[in-house]
Amino acid sequence: MSDSAITRGENLASSPPALGPIDVHQGSQERSARFCKELLRSRLQQIEAMEEKLEKITKYSMKLLNAQEELAMMLFRE
Repeated sequence: MSDSAITRGENLASSPPALGPIDVHQGSQERSARFCKELLRSRLQQIEAMEEKLEKITKYSMKLLNAQEELAMMLFRE
């Protein structure tokens, strides 16, 4: 083998193999799956943030209802 043939062989060996249609499709599916997972993770974080806000609003509402009941009782006693 000549030096140029060896060099070409090394270059071919070091370059990634050509992707066939199945590999491209599989890569596309993997990217789509990764994208969907990230989208779902983002939506889950949004839902969790909304749940935290709802919990705070619920606690605040309960405090207001309790205060309203106390005020009504105070007015009733007078």
